[in-house]
Amino acid sequence: MNWKSSLAKWRSVRKITKPQTNYLVMMSEEVDEYAAAVSNNDWTEKVDAICDQLVLTTNQAVLEEVSAEVGAFYNVKDCLDRYQFGNDNSQYLNRISEICLDELYSLGVVPALAMKECLKEISSRKIDPLLEADWLEGKLDKWPKWKQQPDTYKANYKLAKRKQYSS
Repeated sequence: MNWKSSLAKWRSVRKITKPQTNYLVMMSEEVDEYAAAVSNNDWTEKVDAICDQLVLTTNQAVLEEVSAEVGAFYNVKDCLDRYQFGNDNSQYLNRISEICLDELYSLGVVPALAMKECLKEISSRKIDPLLEADWLEGKLDKWPKWKQQPDTYKANYKLAKRKQYSS
């Protein structure tokens, strides 16, 4: 199964069916995580932050395509000042995805393999049992992961390294 199919299944399990109004907030958090990883020269965290950005952006782009209210939730052009496009959010989200894929490649990984690891990790997470009812009732903007979950899979991005980088 390719990573986009796995991501579609993940969205279904999480009951994420419309563009998330907090996309900009979540994306900004991931950009901050990437900046910290760069500052700490932490290769694994760089890959993880880029994969998370790609998850958010892919979900948003797919969900906007099926939404009757395309573009009504936020102004995505305010997300990151390094991405500047016209008025079409889908074009903008596609460009962010391209940049994320290019960045993964520049970090020496096969993007599809890195995303497979990322999706194994996020799919292993369970919902916070104390917040599950609020999520199901639509009271929360973000799926509440259970932070005390003892058995979460941790992505091994070394499995995604391109051969010439694996020495």
